[in-house]
Amino acid sequence: LGLPRRPGAWILRGMRTPSIEPRRRHLGNGLTALAVHRPYAVTAVVHVDVRVGSRFEGTREGGLSHFLEHMVFRGCDGYPSPTAVDEAAERIGAALDANTGRDSTRYQHIVDPSHLADSLALVARLLSTPLFLGIDNEREVIIEESLDEVDDRGNLIGAEALSRALVWPESALGRRIIGDPRDLRRLTVDDLRRHHGRFY
Repeated sequence: LGLPRRPGAWILRGMRTPSIEPRRRHLGNGLTALAVHRPYAVTAVVHVDVRVGSRFEGTREGGLSHFLEHMVFRGCDGYPSPTAVDEAAERIGAALDANTGRDSTRYQHIVDPSHLADSLALVARLLSTPLFLGIDNEREVIIEESLDEVDDRGNLIGAEALSRALVWPESALGRRIIGDPRDLRRLTVDDLRRHHGRFY
């Protein structure tokens, strides 16, 4: 990247790119769609941000938003298994990706622009009709992932996690996004369905 020659214009490998002007449309189902035209790009990126993250979880349901993010990829109407989801995504682009934060959960798919409509349809189906299959398998994956943030005795070792726990000890903001293994073991399909029905 070079320095901007004027506000809104950047030099990218000698090519001047226009400033980005997003188009916004409020859809009848309550969603807000933003589109950014990037004529210089060779790929299209679909991002869906769901307004739910770990701060929306109750005391005994830590990790529920992140757990739901994982379960979305385990199958949906028309794609009844993780393998079917992966194959559908990879036929039209790259693998699907997602991450859960404190305020929102983002789902992403990178595709050739000619497959943008197919990508949107796949992501919409995943988010609207998850089957919640294989909860116990996914629970173990998430619990294993959660061990990255603790030592052999189960004590938090990450600076961010430790500082949040100290600053907000009684708040969801002080808990880990991934959740505590004790809470993760308690979560059920009914919990996931309720969370999905409320926020998705």
